Amino acid sequence: MVKKLYKRFFFVRMVVSVTAESFCREINRCTISREHLVLFFPTQ
Repeated sequence: MVKKLYKRFFFVRMVVSVTAESFCREINRCTISREHLVLFFPTQ
């Protein structure tokens, strides 16, 4: 019983960490591209 619960918790934690990592990567890519846009097209 406890072992099953622990396994499920571990699986959920793994999925959440992977999702969070990819989400952070997407956010970083967006911010980096926005900074590049600002560099290439400076606002007057």
